[in-house]
Amino acid sequence: MFRKNARAVEEWSGENVKMCAERQREILTNVAKCVKAGGRLLYSTCTFALDENEENVAWFLNTHKDFSLVPVTEELKNHTSDGIMLEDCDIDMTLCRRIYPHRSRGEGQFIALFERSADAESSQNTKKDRKDKRARGNDAARKSRQELDAIDIARRFLAENLTSETCGELVMLGGFVYLVPKIKLPEYNVFTAGVCVGECQKGRMIPHHQLFSALGREFARKVILSGSDEEARRYLAGEEIRVEGLVSSDGKNGNGWAAVLIDGCAVGGVKISGGVAKNHYPKGLRN
Repeated sequence: MFRKNARAVEEWSGENVKMCAERQREILTNVAKCVKAGGRLLYSTCTFALDENEENVAWFLNTHKDFSLVPVTEELKNHTSDGIMLEDCDIDMTLCRRIYPHRSRGEGQFIALFERSADAESSQNTKKDRKDKRARGNDAARKSRQELDAIDIARRFLAENLTSETCGELVMLGGFVYLVPKIKLPEYNVFTAGVCVGECQKGRMIPHHQLFSALGREFARKVILSGSDEEARRYLAGEEIRVEGLVSSDGKNGNGWAAVLIDGCAVGGVKISGGVAKNHYPKGLRN
């Protein structure tokens, strides 16, 4: 990167290298949980720094005893150089590969290929079985009263505002209610899943933009606009709009949450009250 980007030279520092090495250890720790018994994990960087390369390999193997270094293919080995052996370390770092510009095309990279022991499967499954059993037995107990209330409010919100029954399960993630497909979610590090219904505030559901985008056509109240309408421009700019284009089904009155459709595409939502549509198009998307 130094050859291509002069700014990269200015940003380099020993402290920055150490920060990157710590970040990579955090990444390795989390991604190792996703590797099944007998599976492989490829660790690669675009630096020659020992801190981020061989030293991180040594740290990972010392903290994850069920992983080991394995050789790369002969073809790759013929175009790369051995990793650098570390003092007071009995790990064969020559199994790691350094890609130098004089040996292969590119600026330079580092590769280490790990494999998880097949013996890890039994202990892994035992832990998983215990977790599954505990989860099944204590599913209701794990959910707080607040979460259960929020899910119930979301369920009623969907029933009152959509014209068809939704498929999926309502779950809480990060303070928001999500409508997720009926599949088993990972037990850790799930940041989002399915469609975000919204957030429960003071006993009311505040719908998320995702809900309007994904299920806007199913809303009982819809504001139908054309891309050439001035009201469409006003909506995308975050302004209030008139609701002459309101289409209501199932006997819904004009007040309440409505999806906005422009040329048939669900783009967002509004809250209608007294003939005025308060704009809920996300500020970051407005133009």
